[in-house]
Formats: sequence, C-alpha cells, structure tokens
Amino acid sequence: MLHLFNNVFIEQDKFINLIEAPDIVIASAEYKTDPINASDNVSNAGLDMSEILGDSTYAQWFADLIAKTTKVVIYADNSCFAEIVGTWLKSTTNMDNSSYNMFIDCYDYKIKTESKQNDALTTALKSAWSSVSAVNVSADFKPSFEFLMASHLHDANFAKKEKLVSIMSSFLKRYYEEQILEARKKIDHYILNDNMQTALGGSDKTLGNINALPKMSVFSGSYWNDGQTTVPSKSYQPGANSKIDISKATTEQLSALVAVVKEVNLAIINDAESNIADSVKEDAIGAFDYIDTVKSGNLSNEQYSTVMGAMTSGSIDIKYIPAELEETIVTVFLSHLSKLNNTSDTSALQKFTLK
Repeated sequence: MLHLFNNVFIEQDKFINLIEAPDIVIASAEYKTDPINASDNVSNAGLDMSEILGDSTYAQWFADLIAKTTKVVIYADNSCFAEIVGTWLKSTTNMDNSSYNMFIDCYDYKIKTESKQNDALTTALKSAWSSVSAVNVSADFKPSFEFLMASHLHDANFAKKEKLVSIMSSFLKRYYEEQILEARKKIDHYILNDNMQTALGGSDKTLGNINALPKMSVFSGSYWNDGQTTVPSKSYQPGANSKIDISKATTEQLSALVAVVKEVNLAIINDAESNIADSVKEDAIGAFDYIDTVKSGNLSNEQYSTVMGAMTSGSIDIKYIPAELEETIVTVFLSHLSKLNNTSDTSALQKFTLK
C-alpha cells in the first residue's frame, strides 16, 4: 500500500480488502463487476480512469479526495495505479523522469520484499511518466512523509514545514503508544511468571485476579480500553480503535504509565542478562521525552529540531516511525534520501522535494 496524501492510499486491486477503510474506490477492469464489491464501503468503481473521473478532471478528483475526512483506499489495476501515481507525483513534486524512476525502483523493492511483487505494475509505473500530465493541485493537502522528508533535508525551513511538524507529532504519539502496547503485550504473555508479578508490585496472583497487582492499575481509565476495539491481529497496535489513546490521559496518568512500562522492560532485560551497560538498558527500556506534548498537540520548534536531528543523524535506523505505519511508507527510499543528505548531494535531493 502506498500513501498518496491526507488519508488517501492506493493498493493493487488483487489485494482488495473491503474492511480496510470506510471509503473504497475500485479502479479495475477485472474487479469492478465482482459481486463482492457491491458494498456500502465502495464509493466509486470503474473499469478505467475515465469511468472513475466521469465528468470530473484529475484536479477536481484530487480536490474531492483531499476534502474527505475518513480513510480512503483506492484499489487499482496496473494501468489505473500507474496513471494515478504518475499524475499525482508529477503534479506535486519536482521529480524528473530519472528521479521518478528511482522512486519507483524503491517502491518495486518494497513490494517485492512484502511478497507483493508485480513486475507489470513497475513497468506501467515507469511508462506512465511520459504519458501523464501535471495538474494544478490548489487544495491544501497533507503530503506523504517521504517527500516531506526530502523537502526538509533540502531546506529545513521549506514552505510546508508545519505539515512535517504535525506528522512527526502524530508519529511520536503513535510511536509512544506502540511502546506502551508492546510492554503490555509482554505482560500479558508472561503474567504468571513470578518475576513479572514482582515487577508489577505483587505476587501469587492467578489469571482471575491479576488486576490486583498494584501496578496494573495504570492500564485502566479513560485512555485504556481492554474491550473488543479492533480486529484481533491488531489488538496491540496503536491508531484508530486501539487499546490506548494517550490524548485522553492526564500528565500524572502518563507519568505513572510510563514508569511502569520502563520497570517492566527493565525487569525483562535484567531477567535475560544482568551484565548489560546502563546506557544500553536505558535505550532498550524506551524514552518518552515528549509524550506529554504530543498526546494532544504538536512539538515545539526546539523539540521538532531535536527529533529531526535524531532522525537524520546518519545512523542506519530511522527513528520514530511507528512499525504499523511502515506498510504505507517506502522506507528504502528514506535510506536513499539519507544517503543523498550524507553526501551533500543537494541537486539530487531537490528533485524529490515538494512543489
């Protein structure tokens, strides 16, 4: 799946999932007439882009999608997929044919490693550049993270900087929630272990009374929901309908929650290997420096600068991207941007910036 803008994503038509989003668009000669697509979630379906657009233009269609407030997934066959992506990127970035092909190579690598290889799609995407035309996208939109990063690396004070501040704030919120949920997952896996119960402030509890462990109280309140909130496979993932929403917690509640998460992580580390340097332990148990800021707002300018500095430090790992969002981000392309940045290749970076 590829993120285009705002809450709009595009995926190959053979991976149609009608519960992936409340708003589905099907641009596919093969799947348009499939009976399964007679669903309330399907807002638009067509054999090709002329049917999808109808009397509209690409510029108006993009504007209409930008205006939507719910998640939209476009499931498209190779031809429609290539036309949509090529038109959008030609309209909103400074890429030329060569740099566009580099981005498509990165996307091709991504889908291959995700077992979604489609050589015909890659060929269609590369061919599309010469056949599509740029359109005027006048509506205010939230760009993809990849091209915001390219713009930041080229010029830290680029025109759409506030979009990246907002995205990084939301990334950090989800990243922190992900760390908390991962700790809770470990608790749920090992709750009958004596050392885990000790870390939670008690002992000798059974499955019937584990919430009597003193420190389990942090997993309760308006910010925590152990009920059936999402599909089971995503029960320990942040995002919509998650077990946790830190924006609903007070500063005091967050402080107590983070303290328990760190204690649990430290207990697991010490249980596995006691001779680990304190600095390594500190990194492993998790840092939540800006959790009180991003729980319901944006990073300050100083915090943003620190976070972006950590992200672009040249290390292999690109920090703060929530694992469950990596499906929609071409992460290998980020490593290409990092390489261009580390070698000060500003002319190549400029090609990937936003218009």
